[in-house]
Amino acid sequence: MFNENGIPPEYRQFYSSDPYEVLGVPIGATESESKAAMRLLNQKYHPDVNTDPLATEITKRINGAYAVLRKRRVAGGFDSSHDDRPRPASREESRYRQSPPYTGHEERRNTGQAHTRREERQDPQSEAEKHLFRVLEMGAKIFKRRIVDPIGSDHQKEKELMDFFQSERVRKYFRDSLIGEIQLWAWDRPERIGEYMDEWSSTRFDFKAIVGSPEVRKELVRIASRVISNNHMIIGSRITRQLEFWSEYGVDFSADLCAEFSTAENKNLLHDKINTAIIVDCTIDTRDFVEFIESWKTIGLDLGYSVNLPRSQESIALNVEYLAAIKNSSVKSYVEAWLKAGWIPSEEIKARLKGIYTF
Repeated sequence: MFNENGIPPEYRQFYSSDPYEVLGVPIGATESESKAAMRLLNQKYHPDVNTDPLATEITKRINGAYAVLRKRRVAGGFDSSHDDRPRPASREESRYRQSPPYTGHEERRNTGQAHTRREERQDPQSEAEKHLFRVLEMGAKIFKRRIVDPIGSDHQKEKELMDFFQSERVRKYFRDSLIGEIQLWAWDRPERIGEYMDEWSSTRFDFKAIVGSPEVRKELVRIASRVISNNHMIIGSRITRQLEFWSEYGVDFSADLCAEFSTAENKNLLHDKINTAIIVDCTIDTRDFVEFIESWKTIGLDLGYSVNLPRSQESIALNVEYLAAIKNSSVKSYVEAWLKAGWIPSEEIKARLKGIYTF
């Protein structure tokens, strides 16, 4: 164990000899879980963003713990202190298992020379790219301060940065990160996603190609479907808000959303929500209903007819009868509001409400 004397309680985990404890991940955590924990801790404790005197030491220990776990995974080894983890093969087994087949003396003599030639052929730019990616994972502010700002008017370095941004690995990183932001904020606080993209745009990275990718559009439709399925029907303004927000970034997923909810199953879901809203609040302001219908029209889906489905007709009639029974003065305005919203009562409904309202 490391010496904990004089270490603040909130930093003691970083002085543990167990790399899992340092990163705050469970024993047996996957590579992605370890890397995510390392990134979050670096964004919090890195000396570029944290002025604590211990920040540099803490960052070294975080990166060291991640390096230890990664090295074990690559080598196939595991922490000997955890008995429930599988053991690596013995040295003898590994030596014989990994040894290549013998193909002659000439190959053996040239092994050292070939190794030297491979080192000479190694692209020095790859190391630079690895460095850029490591700084990239620390966040936009650190990347801008360390990489972008020093470029200045150096056109060669600027070109290298643009080539780095165009690489598939970087684009995938930003695509996955953006999808994560969408999952967190898409329907509650989309402005947070805008802040995230604007922050990275200050590093000269262009999100236009990323936000329009099929993966991002698919995630937007998935989140929208989940929100619509789990909420009250009066969310028309939220649908419009989403479409307007993403249109500012050149993304129009209205056709995708329309296709998703044009299926019979999802149309029935929307009809159920409309009918439930009518039943739950018999004095519902039909302006909300109209807003909901109009918002879906903007994406090409007309749900106005849903107010005239048999179950909706029955629900409105029951509400009218209830308001009349309690002598509520809003009976007339309630009926007229729904007539204005597109309600066409059947002859049977008209007969039921004859003594209450004259159609």
